[in-house]
Amino acid sequence: MNTAPTGFSSTPADEIEAGRTFHYTATATDPDAEPLQYSLVSGPQAAAIDSETGKLSWETDQADVGQHRFVLRATDPHGLYVEQSFLLNVKQTQQNRPPVFVSDPVTEAIASSGFEISTVAVGGAPAGTAVVSGFRGPRIVTANADDQTIGVYAGENNERFDHAAEFSTGHPQRSGQWVDSGIAVDFGAPEPELQTDSYTISTYDHGDFNGDGFLDFVVGHHFDRANDGSIGTYKTSIVLNDGNGAFSPPSVLYEHEIYSYQTYIRTIVAEDVNADGHDDILFAEYHDGGTFFVSLGNGDGTFQPIIETSFEDTIIGDFVINDIDGDGVMDLFGRTINSASLGNASRSLFWSKGNNDGSFSAPNEFRTTRTSGLRETTAPYDLSDLDDDGDLDFVISGDNQLIQVFHNDGSGNFTLVNEFDPPSAQAYYSPDWLVVADFTGDGEADILFQHVWEGRLDLMVGDGNGVDFTYEEGSDSRIRADNWAMGFEPMDVDGDGDLDIVFGTEHRRVGVTVGLNDGTGRFLNREYSTPEVSTGIKLNYMDTTVRGALFGDYNSDGVIDLSYFTTDSDFNGQTDQHILGIMFGTRPGEFGRTRTEPWLTPSWTDVTHPGDFNGDGILDLLDTASDVSALGNGDGTFTNLIPASGVRRPSSTAAVADYNNDGLDDVVSGLSGGLYVGISNGDGTFAVNQNISGGGFYGYTTIEAVDLNLDGHMDFVTKVEVDEYFEVYLNDPANPGTFAMSFTYALAAGSQGINVSQWEESWDVADFTGDGIPDLLTAEREGASGSPIYIVVFEGDGNGGFTRYSELAGFGESQQAGIYGTRAEPGDFATGDIDNDGDLDLIAHSYLGARVFVNDGTGNFAASGTWLDVVRVNQRGRDSWLVDFDDDGNLDFIVAAGADINGAFYFWRGDGEGNFVVVEGVNMHAEILGTRDPFFDWDNDGHLDFVYATGGTTSDEIAFYMGRRDDLVDMIAVDLNGDGNEEVIAVQEQMERLQVFVGDNLGGLTRQSDLQAGLAPQAVASTDLDGDGQMELLVANRVGRNVSVYSGNLTDGYTHADFPVGSAESLATRPIDIGAADVTGDGNPEVFVLDEGNQALWIFEGNGTTALDTPTAILLGDRPGRFVIEDADGDNQLDAVVTLPDSNRLMILSGVGSDPAAAPIYVSLSASPSDVAVLDLNDDGYPEIAATIASANALSIHYGLGNNQFARAQQIAVGQSPSRVVGTDADEDGRTDLVVTNSGDDTVSVIY
Repeated sequence: MNTAPTGFSSTPADEIEAGRTFHYTATATDPDAEPLQYSLVSGPQAAAIDSETGKLSWETDQADVGQHRFVLRATDPHGLYVEQSFLLNVKQTQQNRPPVFVSDPVTEAIASSGFEISTVAVGGAPAGTAVVSGFRGPRIVTANADDQTIGVYAGENNERFDHAAEFSTGHPQRSGQWVDSGIAVDFGAPEPELQTDSYTISTYDHGDFNGDGFLDFVVGHHFDRANDGSIGTYKTSIVLNDGNGAFSPPSVLYEHEIYSYQTYIRTIVAEDVNADGHDDILFAEYHDGGTFFVSLGNGDGTFQPIIETSFEDTIIGDFVINDIDGDGVMDLFGRTINSASLGNASRSLFWSKGNNDGSFSAPNEFRTTRTSGLRETTAPYDLSDLDDDGDLDFVISGDNQLIQVFHNDGSGNFTLVNEFDPPSAQAYYSPDWLVVADFTGDGEADILFQHVWEGRLDLMVGDGNGVDFTYEEGSDSRIRADNWAMGFEPMDVDGDGDLDIVFGTEHRRVGVTVGLNDGTGRFLNREYSTPEVSTGIKLNYMDTTVRGALFGDYNSDGVIDLSYFTTDSDFNGQTDQHILGIMFGTRPGEFGRTRTEPWLTPSWTDVTHPGDFNGDGILDLLDTASDVSALGNGDGTFTNLIPASGVRRPSSTAAVADYNNDGLDDVVSGLSGGLYVGISNGDGTFAVNQNISGGGFYGYTTIEAVDLNLDGHMDFVTKVEVDEYFEVYLNDPANPGTFAMSFTYALAAGSQGINVSQWEESWDVADFTGDGIPDLLTAEREGASGSPIYIVVFEGDGNGGFTRYSELAGFGESQQAGIYGTRAEPGDFATGDIDNDGDLDLIAHSYLGARVFVNDGTGNFAASGTWLDVVRVNQRGRDSWLVDFDDDGNLDFIVAAGADINGAFYFWRGDGEGNFVVVEGVNMHAEILGTRDPFFDWDNDGHLDFVYATGGTTSDEIAFYMGRRDDLVDMIAVDLNGDGNEEVIAVQEQMERLQVFVGDNLGGLTRQSDLQAGLAPQAVASTDLDGDGQMELLVANRVGRNVSVYSGNLTDGYTHADFPVGSAESLATRPIDIGAADVTGDGNPEVFVLDEGNQALWIFEGNGTTALDTPTAILLGDRPGRFVIEDADGDNQLDAVVTLPDSNRLMILSGVGSDPAAAPIYVSLSASPSDVAVLDLNDDGYPEIAATIASANALSIHYGLGNNQFARAQQIAVGQSPSRVVGTDADEDGRTDLVVTNSGDDTVSVIY
């Protein structure tokens, strides 16, 4: 009987210098001693192998630098064969690396004694597991990412692991979010039934209403059903906080039907007005009679009956609570309204003496003040002890453009002591919202105010006497800053010792803005985007405005969060955008990563273009309209702006690519009268290599870079919108970066929308016919609006020319009045394989929505009948894209559904079959004029982001919509305090925290204050680095490119220090896993870090301290996933076992502490591994390797045979998508078991 060849006994080198000839003699073994024929199955085209001798040779040159995969085959005379695969790295210079040994494993299978498998239901998407012990028996612990809980599963005998307890992490659940934009809190608004139903939040505050130490909300809001005959219903609702960032269903404190359009409630204050230690609630109602409401809190979340007071001939408008006359009792201070009309209203300052029982004397109106509309800024005044005499004075932005200062005599009598007319203030553009506090850090009160005319937050610096102030020009706000939350107070949110602010705006604008003080009263203003909460009944009317905001810790993690509420900008109520939202603090002063950053003032910015302009492997940004660039730091930040090319009158139209093949991205961009080609200088600047005349009346509107003739050089296609023609330019191979026109096509007259819209982006270049050559796809219309619009494919000839190939009257049946009275137009053309059949399909997106057209594989399109209901696209520039944003292998559809100034992004998840469903909406920062390439991983965390510039509209900023990271990503269980109970340590990637849950004798866990982790933490390990008996905690930070070492204990707390992985200058480093073990036997543990970016395992040699020295690297030659440090071959030396998910292998680095390390051993798997564990299941002294195979829903066990050999895998079926495996004694029988987390079906498989 013939036996197949058993393996190769030869080992090739793993790298070679470019320019040398690679030689390798392959030798395979045949048990029947028959001659073998050698062949090269795959490898470089120039490589050759002698079929009889197995000698392989390949002459390399500089163009071959990089990794190359070889597959060799040895075949016996009967056709049986064995294969050997290896990677060869062609390098510029040779570096010292360990040799690679590749051998096929012994294929005998070992029959096990059988496994008992039990399935335990756990929380959503378990991301890690451990088994902890205790007098109640072993318990499974999981980190449940979807639920944001740590789950503990106990029980004995037949109920083993059936008793579940879950402990909140205090952080928000993902809830389907693709972009981090915070959460919306349910405040009791009913679901709309008609599009014309409306609801509005008018104001809110926070306080501790049930005495549990957590901040709760009180919200004033009204709702009007369009068909019930009433004007509406007003409610004051209470929302209680559980301390973990979750809120109970709202309860109604007060409710009544609105009987007059004059009615409006603007101010709610939570304050203890009767000195009983419980927060009370006060609010006032605008109407002809005017009513003031007080509800005294009982301290348990309930309230006493509301006290209603109407003051004769006086309407309480806005107010604050404080002790005005120094008697220790809370008084009212604010403004009355002397007219209840909806037009202009005269107002008077007042204060009302408190009676310490929740009642107040009649208002003492002591001065008439500014006249304005009822809904102008809520409180253009602030109280403070300006002159340090112990009583409260106040500042108000008075009539016209004045700021007025009043002093208190201690009894509530106020005197005007000074007034200021800020430079360039104008009538009707006068000082508005203001805040009084010590913003300069000198101990004296300053006045921060919104300078409406200049669009700045300017400062009046106090001199200490409360009378004299020095004017200083402040920071750009670019909006009419305001804050209608009466409970707002400046707070040091970033921990730098000075006071920061948060605010909304009086006019249309999406986000909530945080101003971080630099210590001088100037602020770095970052705007954070809010979630879009439209329903299928109510459409997004794009006029959301954040009106008020507060700082507070809403999830008890020790980091300040912010809350806010929104209204629509014109008070018409025709929107369901009114939300109460929270943005949880990720780091001090940071509230998520979706935000704006200042760009260039003044700015012509419409778009930014990504590219690597300095060759460091990190994306940079180019603003062609403003002719500036910013070099990326690889962590989501960028350097100061630098001049780019020096061209005159540039435009925002551009295409970035490496046009001269030097490894640096260049640019082709529009400018007045044509185009220019900018060749990168390697430092973010560009040298103009060529000017091209043309562009028609408005110039070139869109450009796309593509290799049209497949010569390895990037060419480009551009469209001129108004003049309706295409131009094609080919790159000159003899002079790369220089172009000549090869083709032009004039579209039929009528191929243009109204006011140059709806047609700019109605084209694309890609291989639509399936022949491997790029084609041109465009919309074309012959005749005026209303004539048929055709989808036309021009087939590429491979030489830069095109021939009309096919056409479809794609919109002929849709020429009816659209949502805004417009007829169908083609809109954006977004192309991609939406049904995973191997050819490129089309989504055409316009005012009427998005229409899907399916390609039959030959370039002929047919309408699928699918419309995606998205409205109000801007259609000046690109508004829609096909991209796999959630990284599930299916293209998703993303729409910037905006008009005028702002709107919302909608994320439609694709199912790979041509169907899409909305999963999230996020409000936009101002208007977008998008590019064709706005999606990229800006901060290198492995998630796509969306970046665009907002200048040229209402701001000079750049907006980052950052792909939401994972939540819980790793956990361990370790006894940190020596009490015999393990603590659970969990890693939060999205919130960038290390969380500690202290275990107790009853099996419970108590959450401690979070430890701040580095940027995008991935994994945690523990060890005693310095031998003091206290365990250190180690965290690998992907974006931070470092390791955090936490030292300390549970009693005194922890401090941490960060140590770079590799060189501090290496921007490619991506730490993804971490472990520790004493591999050298000197008593000092080494720290191991797995690096995805450099494909390396870094080793920090133990030195007996908590400080890590410079590490050394073992290059892996393949992208790693996870690893363990264990004795994998039974030689009593610790090895590293690394998963290689791209090549479906495990790598064993034997004796990883040796110098040099032994040659690696590879174990092939059936599919990509997600995790690995090493353990001796059969007590034979030869460890087994267990790997989770997510795609197969299996655990692959490889029994050790000794001598670095492993048996063929035994597959054990587990739950869906197994992600982690640990070896532990789960039933305390003295034998090692396997515990597998299955993220696909929210279970744990316990294999006994």
